[in-house]
Amino acid sequence: MASVKPSTEQDHIIGLFTYPGGRVAATNYTLRMLIHEAFNLQDHQIQGGPHWAGEDRYNLQAKPPASSDASHWLPENVNTPPNPELRQMLQTLLADRFQLKVHMETHKESVYALVLAKGGPKLKPPDPRESALRPLQPHRLG
Repeated sequence: MASVKPSTEQDHIIGLFTYPGGRVAATNYTLRMLIHEAFNLQDHQIQGGPHWAGEDRYNLQAKPPASSDASHWLPENVNTPPNPELRQMLQTLLADRFQLKVHMETHKESVYALVLAKGGPKLKPPDPRESALRPLQPHRLG
């Protein structure tokens, strides 16, 4: 059982919530955000798609069939991410309701590694007399 509807101006909360019995509710979510949850991806890992996939917002309610293992799932709290079976359910829902088609690619990208220099860190401990929240000093432009 599932429902996907456009969000309204009264929908002020943005979030994806999981409930006992495997029920998933997303409020004020874009298609891009739903893809992020369904495939357990970071935003930079999602490429392509129409512009509205990151703009138009939807409310989603989904519940697994009573015969599935997910229908007996008890999340730790409402902010617990969907389990693998619920993610699969969301993927199927997105393919059905949005005609979503995906493919996975591997890209090589540059990364930086922050490592300790020879001899260890050269940082000094902060002076406890100095406040970490010092007021900013005004600067004159020009």
